Amino acid sequence: MDPDPNPFYHLSTSNAVPDPLEAEAAQSELDKIQLLLRKLEKQQQLLRTVLSPLRRIPLEVLGEIFSFTLPVIQDEDFQRALINLCLVCRRWRDAAFAVPQFWTHLLLDLGRTSIRYDDAQLWLSLSGNLPASLTIKAAYHDDCSIGQEGCELANDALVKLLMEGPPLDHISLHCTSSNCFRKLVAMIKLQPLEKRRSWDLIRSLELVVHREWREYFQPGENIFVNVPPVTSFSLHLPSRDSAFPDFDEEDQAVESLRIPESLLTRLKTFELGCDWDGSLILSILNSCTNVEVLTLDSQMTCLDYLETELYRQANEVGIALPNVRTLRLRHLHPGSADFLPLIKTPSLVELDISFKTYEKDPTAFMYRYSSDNSFSGFFLDFLDKSRIPEGLRRLRIHSVIMSNEELQTSFACITSLTHLTLDDVDFKPNLLDALGKNPEDYIYLPNLDTLELLHLDADFPVKNVYDFVKARLVLPWTPDLAIPVCEIKKLRISQRKPDTAPTFERTYEAWLFDAVYHMDASMEFV
Repeated sequence: MDPDPNPFYHLSTSNAVPDPLEAEAAQSELDKIQLLLRKLEKQQQLLRTVLSPLRRIPLEVLGEIFSFTLPVIQDEDFQRALINLCLVCRRWRDAAFAVPQFWTHLLLDLGRTSIRYDDAQLWLSLSGNLPASLTIKAAYHDDCSIGQEGCELANDALVKLLMEGPPLDHISLHCTSSNCFRKLVAMIKLQPLEKRRSWDLIRSLELVVHREWREYFQPGENIFVNVPPVTSFSLHLPSRDSAFPDFDEEDQAVESLRIPESLLTRLKTFELGCDWDGSLILSILNSCTNVEVLTLDSQMTCLDYLETELYRQANEVGIALPNVRTLRLRHLHPGSADFLPLIKTPSLVELDISFKTYEKDPTAFMYRYSSDNSFSGFFLDFLDKSRIPEGLRRLRIHSVIMSNEELQTSFACITSLTHLTLDDVDFKPNLLDALGKNPEDYIYLPNLDTLELLHLDADFPVKNVYDFVKARLVLPWTPDLAIPVCEIKKLRISQRKPDTAPTFERTYEAWLFDAVYHMDASMEFV
């Protein structure tokens, strides 16, 4: 038998102590083996990576995974996260490119970045056949009265994007002055008509002016003359104090805004943010005969009215808005609730009234209705004047402190209501007792099948809600009722997190109710 070629064989088969030369040689050999092992381990890891199942995940599945990692709202954070995913590798980029929903909205803040046409064109083109939207923020310069220098909207790359870029469904423009928008439209108007322009094909336009409003009344100088034939228009005006710091007379604000009737009569959806004057709002609404979804933001201002003929007509019979099916009032001051009976909406299905202020903390400040400022009076007058044939179906009241009497009186006459949402409304729990336990006197909200009570206080006794729902389950079987009563089929509650364990236990015990009656119920703590 040949001797073992291993030079350390004699040492491995005995307990002999290696001499210094042998020990050094053994350590050198061990270092070589460890280096080789490390190389083999790296090669092994490389081969495992090559054979990884992740490489075989279809791009569509990878894109679906990306959708769970991205923010819900397509804002700047969304865009930043999406770009980071695309920079990981070519395959990830291809997977992201294959999801059109990721690319339907592009936001460009011109105070932080410039417009690069090729990049913007690629982004929007990836949306495929889905409706694409573009938001431009340009509200960082002070003066926009002289020339085009310094005006961020007077931008050649932006004009090219609106002229030659991919088709857009919606454009949102945020600027300092009305002159910014005027200059952009003037630059577009100078372009050759034979080109197919994305600007001319948009369906929806939003214009937000932050500080200054300047209007000119020479023929052809109206800021809205060259607006595309949109059917959805959102206009948010600067506050009256900002727009007219030197104007004292109310009629000066009224005369400073003239929207062509041809634009208003074409609209199906219209949103107006304005605190200038109630008479101005009425004059604009008087031409909105085809609007179906109307949103009015009074910017927490108590509106005044000039004694115009239109205002007197509105007081008597109301401004007719025959096609409005959804009416949303935002940042409504209690003193402006008298606006409601000035309009007439016979086709109304959904009414959404929010008294929310601009406070970030919703509990920091809430409007409280006093006894001499009756919301229910204006509300009932509005419903009576509108004479809605089918009746109001959906009502949401948001962010207000209101007495039980006001709410109960408001609910008394809307028997058609099927969906009620009280969101961040401060009311006493016994309101539900009054609404649900008097079948011999009057049945409140007999057609109600969906109830949402959101952002309730932490100490609100949720059991009262279930007592109300339970009473509704019994009422339909009461033989003497003149009006059939619907069961509550969907119940949603959200409550501020309780501070004590007993409150949580009581809430949890009450919530077991839905397991017994098998309704579509949900509850969350916020």
